[in-house]
Formats: sequence, structure tokens, C-alpha cells
Amino acid sequence: MDNSTLCDGYNTGQEEPSSIEPNRKRKASRKKRVWLVVFCVALMLVTAIVWMCLSSSAPRYLNDFEQILSVSDGMAIVVPNSRWLSVVDIETGRVLISFQNHGNTAVRAHFPHEAGTIIVERVQSRRVRNQETGQWERRGFLEWGLIEIETGRELIPFGEYNMLHTAFDGMAVVVDRDDWSIRGLIEIESGREILSFQYVDISAVSSDLVSARIRAGTIAEDRHYLFQITEGREAILLGRYDHIGSYHNGAVLVQYGDNWYLLDVESGRQETVLPGRYDMVSISYRADGLAVVRRDGEMAVVELESGRELIHFGQYEQLILLSNNRAIVWPAWNWITGAGIGWGLIDFVTGETLIPVGQYGQRFPCRNSPLSVEGLIVAYGEAVGLIDESENEIIPFGRYDEIRRFRDGTIAVSQGGRWWFYYNE
Repeated sequence: MDNSTLCDGYNTGQEEPSSIEPNRKRKASRKKRVWLVVFCVALMLVTAIVWMCLSSSAPRYLNDFEQILSVSDGMAIVVPNSRWLSVVDIETGRVLISFQNHGNTAVRAHFPHEAGTIIVERVQSRRVRNQETGQWERRGFLEWGLIEIETGRELIPFGEYNMLHTAFDGMAVVVDRDDWSIRGLIEIESGREILSFQYVDISAVSSDLVSARIRAGTIAEDRHYLFQITEGREAILLGRYDHIGSYHNGAVLVQYGDNWYLLDVESGRQETVLPGRYDMVSISYRADGLAVVRRDGEMAVVELESGRELIHFGQYEQLILLSNNRAIVWPAWNWITGAGIGWGLIDFVTGETLIPVGQYGQRFPCRNSPLSVEGLIVAYGEAVGLIDESENEIIPFGRYDEIRRFRDGTIAVSQGGRWWFYYNE
């Protein structure tokens, strides 16, 4: 028999070496792919967990921000990014308290006059069914709370009232639960009513004086009441007036009939100071003995003792009194000639023009940044800069994209879409 035939037909039951090697390679390749998929999934999970941890914990220190909203008592409300709203210590940048925008909830806030607190407004978007159409709609629901910054404690819990208007000296002006047009004054600590819910407007005149208005028909018929708040948080009615103005050195400007009187709070004595019909009178705290008055939409400056007009009606659309007989003015607009574009600085006693109208563009300084007692002005020309009343450049024009000056003198600057606090370099 042919040996080659026997060898060819002989079957040992084993795979030949040439087929074993590819199978091993395929198995090893499948293992590698499985482990690669497992590794990628684990990496994505770890990344997601780390991102969630970082995004759910507020930063402890901040130096620059998307927005600077307001400043008070060395603190600032800032938006570091779209997810957070924070209160920071201006000097150190330390975050004092933070509120997170998450899901369907957005947060807004502002400083009241009550030291160490912040009024927080939460806006929640919810799906509700329209009773008329039967369709589901998304609507916004608002709730306010008064928060103690140091502890985070809710001094006035969210949802307690329809709205929290303001807070000052241990009291808060809140809106009635059932009627959005009605306000009351409560004691923050106890929640006790100081002024009942019957007023359409309540505002602080000073630390212990409150003005309240009851609607009697038209605005002209409204009654304005002046209350003094005692140490025991009791309201004592001092009088009813047609209008209540500003407070200065223990006296309040009040209007009764055509005249404005200076009411001495301690003695109750009233002295006629402006025998003329004005819509509004505001005593200047920068220029003693002077008042800014408004009538029929026009402004003027008058002496309280004589009633003499130092800046006449119709001369300026807006004005800010400074010290040393100076005022920033925005001339009235002339629609025919186009005159009155921009603002200027004048000495209203001598009539001297210190900064010509329009030299620094059309933008009125007051509308962007109030002036402090130092008289620094945020001025706009081809670029923005900070100058004093003698036009000395405190911050050179063009150095920053935007400059903002707050009432307490704090300066913030912006460049490239980010804001930070400015310190004299």
C-alpha cells in the first residue's frame, strides 16, 4: 500500500498548527476591545463625577466676575459664572454666601438697607395646566426671602409673603399674601405687624421715620402719612400731608397745599421754606441750604431760606449738585436745533463753565455711575475714563472697556467681558 495515501487519509482529531494561531489572536483582540470599552466608560463616569462635584460646590475666593450687580458695606453681589450668584468680601475676594441656578430655578438678589442681609428672589419655571384651554404651559413663579449673610439663616422665609420689598433697621416692607397692591411693615425678628396691610406704598425716610401712602382715588388725592417708629417698634402718626420729601439734620420736608414746610421731628414745629408749588423737593446733602426741585418735569436749584432760583427751570433736563457750588448738568433737548447733546460741569453761583457740555459725549454720568463726595466722574468720549472735577485723569481713557463707580466710592472695571474691582495703581 502506498504510504502517502495512508498519511493523507489519516485523521488525528486535532487542529493543525496553522489554524490555532489565528483563533488565539482573535480571542486576544476581543479581550482588548472589551477592556478598552470598560476603560472608556469608567473614564467618562469619573469625569462626570468630578465635574458634578466641582460645579456643585461654590468657589471660596473670587477675583473676577461675569457681572458685579451691587455693592454695600464692603460686600458685593457678583455673578462669577452662569451657575452661581455670590456675595463676596471686596477686599479679600472671599465668598461669604452663594446661591446656585439649577434646573428650572434662577436666582436674583439685592442688598436692602438692613445691614448684613440680602434679599433673594427665586424664579421657578413650572408646567401648569391652563384651565381654559386644557393645555400644559410653562409659567414662572416668584418667591422672596431675607437671608442673613453670615449664617445663611432665613430671617424671612421664602414664600412667607407675596413679595419682600425692602428691609431696614430690623423692619421689612412686605406685600400682602392675597393682594399684590397692598403693603405692610413688619418686625423682622418676630413677624409682628407694625403698620397693617392697607398701604400702597411704604418707604423709609430715616432710621426711625416711615412714609406710607393710602390710595384715595387718583394719585393727586392720595394721602401720605408720616410715622415715627419707637424703640419698641410702635408707629406714632406725626401727620398727614400731600407729599413727604427728604430728611436732613433732624427735619423732614413735607408738602401741604401749595407750600413746602420743614418739619422739626423732635419739636413738631413746621417752618415754611418754599412758598411755591413744586412736584418734588429734595434737600442736597452735598450743598447745605440748597434744594433740588421739580415742577412739570423740569428741574431747578433753589435756596431754602429765600426761595431764590440759582439754576432756573427749563435750563437743564438733569442735574447733580456737588460741593463748592458746582453741578453736573444735562441741558434740555432742543428738537429743532439738536442743541443740548451731552453733559457739562458748571459753577452755578459764578456761572462759569468748568467742563463744556458735550466734551465727554452724550452719556450722562449719573445714569451709569453715581458720583461720590470726592466728585469723581465716569466720563465717555471716544473711550471711557475716570476724571475729577478738574479733568485730571484718575483712570486714563481707553485703559478699560467699561468703568463703574458705586455710591460708596468702590470702583469696578471691565475688560474682555470680565469685571473686577479697581484699586489705585
